[in-house]
Amino acid sequence: MILSDLNTGKAPAAPSSHGNTDKAPSTPYLNGNTSKASAVPCPHGNKKPARLAVGMMSGTSVDGIDAALVEISGSVERPQVRLLAFENKPFPPDVRRQIFELFRPETSTVDRIGYMNFLLGELYADAALSVIRKAGHRPEEIDVIGSHGQTIWHEPIPCTKDGYPVSYTVQIGEGAVIAERTGILTVTDFRVTDMAAGGQGAPLVPFSEYLLYRRENETILLQNIGGIGNMTVLPAAAGPEDVYAFDTGPGNMIIDAAVSALTGGVKSYDAGGEMAAQGSVNQELLALLQKDKYYTLPLPKSTGRERFGLQYTQKILDWCQGRGRKLSFDAVASPGTANSHPQPDAAEHSAAGDQPHLETTAISPADLLATVTDLTAWSIADAYERYVLPKYHASELIVGGGGSYNRTLLSFLSRRFASYGVAVKTQEDLGESSDAKEAVAFALMADLCVRGHVNSLPGVTGAKKASVMGKISIPG
Repeated sequence: MILSDLNTGKAPAAPSSHGNTDKAPSTPYLNGNTSKASAVPCPHGNKKPARLAVGMMSGTSVDGIDAALVEISGSVERPQVRLLAFENKPFPPDVRRQIFELFRPETSTVDRIGYMNFLLGELYADAALSVIRKAGHRPEEIDVIGSHGQTIWHEPIPCTKDGYPVSYTVQIGEGAVIAERTGILTVTDFRVTDMAAGGQGAPLVPFSEYLLYRRENETILLQNIGGIGNMTVLPAAAGPEDVYAFDTGPGNMIIDAAVSALTGGVKSYDAGGEMAAQGSVNQELLALLQKDKYYTLPLPKSTGRERFGLQYTQKILDWCQGRGRKLSFDAVASPGTANSHPQPDAAEHSAAGDQPHLETTAISPADLLATVTDLTAWSIADAYERYVLPKYHASELIVGGGGSYNRTLLSFLSRRFASYGVAVKTQEDLGESSDAKEAVAFALMADLCVRGHVNSLPGVTGAKKASVMGKISIPG
């Protein structure tokens, strides 16, 4: 469980209910080192009863770097995690622009990727040192840093055109730079190990959610809403083999791109859902968007900007400009075949500009935003009905990520889940932090990595076995 302190000077909160009634895992792989990895010597030893770890994350919305400093104690299968400090460091606007250029193959050149990989290493190092200072600690007191990095491409569908089933993922933010600038053992590049073992490399956070949130007598859903939405299903009294998770579809990604287009780039997101709250859902457009084939794909499944990125939003805007035109997304980054990688739609790579654009629309801007906001809510409810309800009835949907601050989105979710008898709550309702949750997860996974313990759930990603994920950079 997570105990939030956030360096306020207050005593830590009492343990949350989701950490008190857990039972130990029913399968042994969390209890021992089944992968035969060797523990890496930490500066203060691997046997410390409590360790300090920094976790960092920057997601598909490319808002900035989330950095959390936590204290980890307890056993491998029942850890106790106390949040000591959290910060979000927004990316400088020009850096954010350059990152978006790396999402498009014709502008994502090798020199630009290499440059940004090292630049982000510098920015992540600064973020780590800043959150350590905020908590009143010194770098030499920290045992490990875990940094997810910035995803610029994720292709989980194997391509066999050269005789091997190749799937791949690219996260940047050089771990060696982080380790050298901070002097702290650093773990990065978590996803590739799972993919090498036949998994999709996503989602990864369900591993920490299982350890920290599972309950004995209730099935709960943990829904992260970042650029992409992802759901973790924790059945009552679950063992690690019972947990499953998947990407539900777009989270904030389409909403943010639409806001940018509608405001000429003045705004990059709908703060609090205030713009969408002024409109009404256009049922014709919503029905068209619901036909995307991703929503009915079998599990395991994951998605990203390659499917629901800028080109997707541009197609929506084009339809709005000429209502009645056919709206089809079949050609937009559809899953690859056995002989080819998926190719993003040409609109994603247009030289005309980096963001979707809109001249006029037959749908009011507020109605458009209300519609794409409700699309996210619908996709989550549809995922529950399609993939969860046949086996489990959940008591709560616990929402985290940036989308948890969108009051209109939460209202749509509450309305849609009311018919299922599922209460919609946020991390803050549990006394936790929506912003810090994923950064905390990578701190915990890094701690397990350097101690030689598995930190993945193969039942979630589709991998053949559990793995010790992460590449370790040792400071000189």
